[in-house]
Amino acid sequence: MLKRVFIVALVLLLVGNGAAWARPAGHNGPDKVAGTVAVSSETETEALAPQDSTASDQDLSNPDQEATERLRATLRERIQSMQMNRDRTQESWKVLKQELQSLRHQYTIQQESRQEIKNMFKAAIRLAREQNRIQEAEQWLRELAEMDPIDASVYQELGQLFRSCGDTQPKLWCVGKQVYTEVPPVIKTGRILVPIRAVTQSLGANVEWKADQQIIVITKGDIVINLQLGKRVAIVDGKEYKLDQPPEISASRVIVPLRFVAETLKAQVNYYPEGQIVAINP
Repeated sequence: MLKRVFIVALVLLLVGNGAAWARPAGHNGPDKVAGTVAVSSETETEALAPQDSTASDQDLSNPDQEATERLRATLRERIQSMQMNRDRTQESWKVLKQELQSLRHQYTIQQESRQEIKNMFKAAIRLAREQNRIQEAEQWLRELAEMDPIDASVYQELGQLFRSCGDTQPKLWCVGKQVYTEVPPVIKTGRILVPIRAVTQSLGANVEWKADQQIIVITKGDIVINLQLGKRVAIVDGKEYKLDQPPEISASRVIVPLRFVAETLKAQVNYYPEGQIVAINP
């Protein structure tokens, strides 16, 4: 009996020492249940795993778009304040110009906001005209023409502005910018004639003057136009075309019928009688 008790005690002692040997060195804490660490590890892995950012990205607004909207809101408030006679100081006009300049920069990069930006310019132009600030109105109209060279309303309002100031001289615009020439455009029999180089340079064509024959040769790509002083016939790629007004000399410069030459060079020509403005766009 004593021998059996001794054997049982020895077995218990050996089992206890085996459990101690199974623990990592230096581990004094309680044993953890198997699987606990694995569950915790899975939770951390899920938290650190890359998330699908599609939804969150869609919620983010375009910073440039937000800046444009804030600027428009500021401009709108400023214009309304100036219209109501609360703020018409020289400083306020200076700030308005700066804000419009910033808005114009946004026009080049914010295609979806272009119409709203143009509307802000037009509101500022109306304000300037109401307060007889012709210089600012003209400046902003010119900027609008550069921003959108095919906006007919801009040229019409420019023409009205020029006429109100007594300026009825014919003017030439190309791709939204006024073209200044040594010899001003001339209107004859309902046709506008302009210095030949003003047209060719604006439309990227070349011109050759044959003085001995008084012939002008205009070339652009495969297009060849032959004109002769005083002749109502033009030859384009070997074919004859009748002219309403022939080329002529004005102040020692050769002037040619603008519409015929520009349209033959595949450009679009529009005439705005309000201020006798001719606008050309390739």
